[in-house]
Amino acid sequence: MVYPSFSENVEASRPNETSAVLCLFHKDKIKIVWSGDAPMQVVGEKCADSLPHLLHGPHHGGPIDRKKPDFKEHIEKLTPEKVFVSVGTSNSYNLPSGDYLKLQASRGCRVICTQLTKLCDNRRQTPVLQTALLLGLRSPRRGLSCRGCMRLIMMGDSIVSDAWDAEHLNRIQSLRRPKCLMRN
Repeated sequence: MVYPSFSENVEASRPNETSAVLCLFHKDKIKIVWSGDAPMQVVGEKCADSLPHLLHGPHHGGPIDRKKPDFKEHIEKLTPEKVFVSVGTSNSYNLPSGDYLKLQASRGCRVICTQLTKLCDNRRQTPVLQTALLLGLRSPRRGLSCRGCMRLIMMGDSIVSDAWDAEHLNRIQSLRRPKCLMRN
């Protein structure tokens, strides 16, 4: 865990300010960042100058500090290959943030969401890809799977995703407004 320290946790005025930021390190390099609900400012500061394979979130693709003027500066402090957003189809918070997804995609990050939301295609009634079933796992109880879950494997110094990335990328081409592809 790279954040929070005991004192940072005690001094916080709101719970999301001290949401844990966990990192998987391999040979002193950050490979995966689980950012919970932490502000992007914290993620950027704690993981500065890193090139992780995956950034999970933060905050279901809607970082809580995304409307602050210096938000883009914090995003640019780390460059993940993939941004994985855990989000529900019928969430009432309008997450993930379309602007956040577009910003990450414009930086060359591959954006992947667990479930399809109205941002991408509000008419679709069937899952894009049911990865849980393909990987032999229990399917979600509700919502429409987009990429669904993802299995990552450490091979030497690299992290490799399961075999479903290419198929998912092929299938999202048919969505009306896939924010992860930066189309309007």
